[in-house]
Amino acid sequence: MQINNLYTINATFSGLVQGVGFRQSVLQIAQHFELKGRVKNLENGTVELIAEGDREKVDSFLKMVQNRFHNNITQLQVNVISSLGYVDYKIEY
Repeated sequence: MQINNLYTINATFSGLVQGVGFRQSVLQIAQHFELKGRVKNLENGTVELIAEGDREKVDSFLKMVQNRFHNNITQLQVNVISSLGYVDYKIEY
C-alpha cells in the first residue's frame, strides 16, 4: 500500500539465509537505497524484512537482495503492507 509516497513491503526469504551474512547485506543494501525498515531472523529458519520508501527504490532493493543471494534463496514471499513509520533501517534480534 502506498501512503504519503511510501511503498512498504514485508518479505520472507526461505532457504540457506541464516548464518551467511544475509541480514548485514540487507542492511547495507537498504542503506544504499535510503530505505527504512528492519530485517530479522525467524525461529523457523527464514528471514523476514520490511522495507519502506519510494516504490522504485524498494523494487530495486528487493532485486539486489535476490541477486546477491540467488544461490541461497529457495522461496520468497512478498506482501505489500501499510506503512509502519520506521525512521531508519536496522537489524532486529
